[in-house]
Amino acid sequence: MGLKLYFEKNQDLDGDIVWWIIYKFDSQLDSYLSLRNSGLNPWKNMEEFRPMLSYGMVYGDGAESVIPKLRVPANPMGVVSKILEI
Repeated sequence: MGLKLYFEKNQDLDGDIVWWIIYKFDSQLDSYLSLRNSGLNPWKNMEEFRPMLSYGMVYGDGAESVIPKLRVPANPMGVVSKILEI
């Protein structure tokens, strides 16, 4: 997938708060750091960072026509019962 990691220690908050920024393109990290350098903090100012968050971004030709959705609604207990049947 070609994902990259950026480690950040959050100096704006009390305590030892750290997190990893996971990104695909350098421009995404640049956008994040631009917001951070303007004084915003994702912990306190989530709305400004929300457009950057995704659990399933799609890139490439036709990406704009992709509508995220669950393929098949699943019952997690179904997995448990299958394990118990074995």
